[in-house]
Amino acid sequence: MATATFEHFDRLIHECFSECTGVNTTKQSWLQTELSPHRGGLGLRSLSHHSTAAYISSLCNSECASPNHSHLASSIDCFNLSVMSSDTISIESCLLNKPSQHNLSDKLEAYSFSDLFDSMSCAHRARLLSVSSPHAAVWLTVTPSVSLGLHLDPNELHTAIKWWLGLCPYGATDVPTPLCALCPEKALDPLCHHSITCKRGSDVTNRHNRLRNTIFSACQRASLPARLEAGCGLGSSELRTRPADILVTIPKLGVSAGVAAKAAESRKHEQNDTKCSELSWQCNPLAVETYGAWGEEACNAFSCIAMREAILTNCSKSQVLGDLYGRLSIVLVRANARAILARSLQVADMQVDAMDY
Repeated sequence: MATATFEHFDRLIHECFSECTGVNTTKQSWLQTELSPHRGGLGLRSLSHHSTAAYISSLCNSECASPNHSHLASSIDCFNLSVMSSDTISIESCLLNKPSQHNLSDKLEAYSFSDLFDSMSCAHRARLLSVSSPHAAVWLTVTPSVSLGLHLDPNELHTAIKWWLGLCPYGATDVPTPLCALCPEKALDPLCHHSITCKRGSDVTNRHNRLRNTIFSACQRASLPARLEAGCGLGSSELRTRPADILVTIPKLGVSAGVAAKAAESRKHEQNDTKCSELSWQCNPLAVETYGAWGEEACNAFSCIAMREAILTNCSKSQVLGDLYGRLSIVLVRANARAILARSLQVADMQVDAMDY
């Protein structure tokens, strides 16, 4: 099934992607782009890889399929080489259950994800787990709207895609990365962890405030009596605890997604539960990883907010909840891209100065 025509089409898609985004991918990062957004990819599925799923599904759902169909048998053999052993299929099961192309392609992607994950370093594994977490990739599916603030400018989109795919935005990966212009003792790492979390400059504060304001607006639409930064200064003077803060954390190395967000929620409870209890408050940490994986408590809170707004606006809860995650995702990705760009521009300035000298 993987004919030269399919492979040629895949190359055209690759070339078109590079020309439109200005991003030159590696073999590993291109494999990630071929995954669906819910698995951390960009949804640019390979025609040569998924052609067997399309053929098997189409044939089995027609009147032409039979147990002795040679092309069906060879396609199934080819398909079974590209999936996990638990996901293999047979002619008998296909004729009986008539599988959909969606289900077959999902099996192919599960194997591709596992194979890509196994080929990565620990840092990139943590990144892939985080970008494939629920709601992390919503920014890729949001309908762009400048008037609603649901957009990225070309530079932000270029930077966000490179960061999402684990590509170094500061130049070649085989040369030492430069030092941060705002804190020279820190290097600008290829995965941009320092750029996104550097507290010198206004990027971290701006990101926090924009996420906070987005959630605050959602609470207002749901007619909740929300307050901004309520409780500022609780606890000791050193901690200056803010129970209503939005936590933005780096994904930690782990075997499952959301490890960092869960750890952040636990820390927030340790810092604030006692004082909140004294004030008859309930502490609900809203923690999010840098790639957009929200903690369990945040997801529960958003679900409650969406339910109230859906009742008031006579909209479906799923629509309201999707809109909220979309806004939060765009705000987070845009803020991260701007933080990376701010340091990228300083790197470019230093390189120009060196050339002039």
